Amino acid sequence: MNIDQVKKDLRDIRRLTHTVHVLKDTEQRHRERIEVLKKHDGSVDTIEKIERFIESLGVEHYITQITELESRYMTAINRLDRIERTIILDGFICGTPYWKIGVSIGYSVEAVQKKVKYIIAKIASMI
Repeated sequence: MNIDQVKKDLRDIRRLTHTVHVLKDTEQRHRERIEVLKKHDGSVDTIEKIERFIESLGVEHYITQITELESRYMTAINRLDRIERTIILDGFICGTPYWKIGVSIGYSVEAVQKKVKYIIAKIASMI
């Protein structure tokens, strides 16, 4: 697999994961709203509208996309050494700033950036 595709896929995992978190938070707030409305004899029509809205969020679709992407990469990522796994998962997928990762593992920002390039190339060669 080529390096650009690996970068794109890993960025997509980060983007989709963020989307799922936002949608799940939205879903939870709306479910809580439904419970309040039910306790206070809220309009059935309003409750049904909220339930339709929750269904329209499509959280399951995004989870399916993430799962497909992750399954493509997790075997390779799990074969990395501990530091490399930390850098790629925390930095590239979770979006933790490189300087924070560097502080936690004793690397400079530049070293983390170089390591990310190396790790992505390594993952591309494993897939």
